[in-house]
Amino acid sequence: MVTTWFSIETSEGLATIYDTNITLNVVAMAQLGDAYGVKVGYDDNDSVVIMPLSKADVLRGDIDAKSVFLIKAHSSYMRISSSLLVKMIAEHSHLSFSKTPQRFKTEYDGDAKILRIILKERRD
Repeated sequence: MVTTWFSIETSEGLATIYDTNITLNVVAMAQLGDAYGVKVGYDDNDSVVIMPLSKADVLRGDIDAKSVFLIKAHSSYMRISSSLLVKMIAEHSHLSFSKTPQRFKTEYDGDAKILRIILKERRD
């Protein structure tokens, strides 16, 4: 009998965006390592860009505190809670977010050390 073992590496990274937060599944979360906080931006490919920050990065003082979003990490998901952040993403992407979740594919760029939420690749 041949057994095929499952791994989270074979699963797809997903970000679920609500009107109040962004929730990353365990696959997407794993790409951010032991991040304490994140910087979040928007690139010209219509993707949300998330850069992980260590606690030392955040406390060092050279990063504007207003641009750092703290995260809550759990065993199976990570959450960035900020209604204002989701509103800014909605304005840039021309998407509308509500209490009804929208899921998108994520992609990790190892060279730049950032996680992208690909807004063109919605998952239902």
